[in-house]
Amino acid sequence: MKLKITTVAAILFIVLMLGSTIAYSFIQAVNFGLGGGSANVELPSSNLVDYGLSIEQEQLALSQDKTIIKYSYSTSCVECLSLAGQLEGLASQLGSQVIIERLVQQTSNQTAVMTLTSSQNSKIYDSPTTEDLIDGLCDVLINPPVDCAVRKLNTS
Repeated sequence: MKLKITTVAAILFIVLMLGSTIAYSFIQAVNFGLGGGSANVELPSSNLVDYGLSIEQEQLALSQDKTIIKYSYSTSCVECLSLAGQLEGLASQLGSQVIIERLVQQTSNQTAVMTLTSSQNSKIYDSPTTEDLIDGLCDVLINPPVDCAVRKLNTS
C-alpha cells in the first residue's frame, strides 16, 4: 500500500508534536517538581536583613502577603543612615508584615534608593525621606495600620 506524501508528513508532524509535549513535561517536572528546588526555600528568621533575598525568597514572601522594603544606601550619607535607623525601628513595629533589606553600597555616592514591593503594588524612591517611607508603606502594605487611614483623612 502506497502512502501519499501528505499522509507521511501528517504522521511525522503528529509524532514531533507528541514528542515535544512529552519532553516539555519531563523538563518541567525535573525543574520544579522532582528536583525539589522550590520546596527548600525559607524566609530569614529576622525581618531585618543586611543582604538581598533570592528571587525564590522574594516570591515566597510576596505569596505570604509580606511587603519587601529594599533600602540601598552609602554609609557616607548622613541622612541615609538616619533613615536606615528608622527602618530598624519599623521592623519591630510592623513585625511579620515586612521584610527589610538594608543594602550598603560600596561607593561614596550620596544618594539612596528605596523600593517597596507587595503582591498588590510597588513604589520606588530615589533619595527617600521619612515622609516617602510613610506614604509608600500606606500605599503598598497589604494591611496598613490605622494611622494610614487617619493620615488620608487629614490630607483630604
